[in-house]
Amino acid sequence: MASAPSTADRRITRPADVRFGPTVRAVATSVIRFVAFWLAVALPFCQLALVVGGLAGDRSLVLVALLGVNALALVVGHNYRRR
Repeated sequence: MASAPSTADRRITRPADVRFGPTVRAVATSVIRFVAFWLAVALPFCQLALVVGGLAGDRSLVLVALLGVNALALVVGHNYRRR
């Protein structure tokens, strides 16, 4: 009959021994690319609604901001689902 291992047999792990960094980084990168990709897909519809509704007042500034966010989303989400 086998006995339970003693505390001397157990390996004590330190935070430096835990290797979650690359996995967490890969998941975070994948999520960011996913959001950026679909944001780049959806934002042109918002921009179209602004243009059709007219660009009076502050709407032109909102359109320029959306164009900038869309360009950033295109760059970040470009490699989504490519390995």
